[in-house]
Amino acid sequence: MTTETKEERFMRLAEKRIPKAMDAIRLVGQLSSANYEYTPEMAQEISDALQGALQAVYDGFGTNRVKQSAADERFIPGGEGFAFVNTAMEALDAQDYETAMNCMKEIMTG
Repeated sequence: MTTETKEERFMRLAEKRIPKAMDAIRLVGQLSSANYEYTPEMAQEISDALQGALQAVYDGFGTNRVKQSAADERFIPGGEGFAFVNTAMEALDAQDYETAMNCMKEIMTG
């Protein structure tokens, strides 16, 4: 029986959870279609909630838990992957859901 490392477990779970989260965000984005009516305040509340949730995720990846390896630079705060997270957050704030999803996909595929 092979023992899974913490890094392997992280990647296995991330590969499952991020696509689910991205799909949920896409579904929320569909609320902006002509099929629904909403006030600017309602739209801002959704945007604020999503941005807050993403900020909490970003904040949770503190340097004390990050493996300092050149192969994993995409997960180091300030590294390439977190640049994609920042771009995704900005895109969500601008209600550009396609760009946000593309950024999150890039994070997972490296």
